[in-house]
Amino acid sequence: MKAAFLIFAVGLFSLISTVHATILSREVKPDNVNALAVGFDVQSTQLPDGDIQFIIKVSEKGLKFPSHVAGGLCIMKITPNEESSTSFPDKNRVKEERRGVSVTFTFAVTQTEIKNPNLCFSFDLQAEEMLDGKLVLMPSADVYYARLKNFLPSKYVEATVWNGPILYLSICMVVVLLALRIGYSLLRKRCFLRMVLVGIFVLSPIRDGCWASLNRSEVPVADVPDVVIHSVLISREYRESAGGAAESATAKGMTSLRDGISAVQRFTSPTREFSLWVLQAVPRARNVEYFIVSRQANRTRVVCEFWGESYSLNESSNGMLVLKTWANYGGGHLADTTYHYQNKNFVKVAVREERVGN
Repeated sequence: MKAAFLIFAVGLFSLISTVHATILSREVKPDNVNALAVGFDVQSTQLPDGDIQFIIKVSEKGLKFPSHVAGGLCIMKITPNEESSTSFPDKNRVKEERRGVSVTFTFAVTQTEIKNPNLCFSFDLQAEEMLDGKLVLMPSADVYYARLKNFLPSKYVEATVWNGPILYLSICMVVVLLALRIGYSLLRKRCFLRMVLVGIFVLSPIRDGCWASLNRSEVPVADVPDVVIHSVLISREYRESAGGAAESATAKGMTSLRDGISAVQRFTSPTREFSLWVLQAVPRARNVEYFIVSRQANRTRVVCEFWGESYSLNESSNGMLVLKTWANYGGGHLADTTYHYQNKNFVKVAVREERVGN
């Protein structure tokens, strides 16, 4: 009889212990905070260093708090067959302040920690009973837990962690994509070809010895260097003898040619060791013969010969030397010719003729 009673007592105690050891878990979500027996107010902000600070205020609502409440961080794993909770290593980071019917918890987590979907804040209401006039904690509790990832700030910015290889590959990809985009745009709009042509057109006058500015001065015929006169004499002899002996120019020939010059203009540039000498022959008819001689380094030669009443030598806006001549052939027959200085010579580029009168 005693044995049967003992077995019944042990079984009853086990049943009571099982009932009292029950733990009820409830998840706190942004859409159910108002439906719980306790009030939850969760505020989160991102700190300047990227960490996220949480301030969670838990208040009595339909359920009165027991004398012992606890809050902290944990890793909560819930499956259909199992529920487990592991305390977070750093327990001291959660600051607790209890005032009347509410408890406020303050803590911060890093961006690495917040990536764990099971990182939770748990709030435990420990059951208690009066036994023999003393308040005794029971092995039962109500647990409210909130997954912190569901309560991130609305303007949360996740920092990108760069390591060496990823950063290098990212920069290379950006450079390649940018180069492809620019190349496609240039080919599509044909800008590249235009840029090349404009560059050649602009740089060719500089390559050929054109000047940044022109200075014109009148030079007495007696001061013209012999080498300039000699180059004109050689050019004339070549033309008249169809390539005859150019070196046959004598002092007498040079003197005769110098006497046949009526005016000389010299064009120079302050930025280049290069000059042009324009020799005007003695007028014998309506049109006058002109010789343009270039002197650059140790080379002096005739770069243009023309007949006309007058001329102008100027530099265009793109740096090209432009020579214009005006001729009157009589009978109202007028002509003006344009030359460009290219490849160290004046090249005829345009001729406009006009007849006036009968």
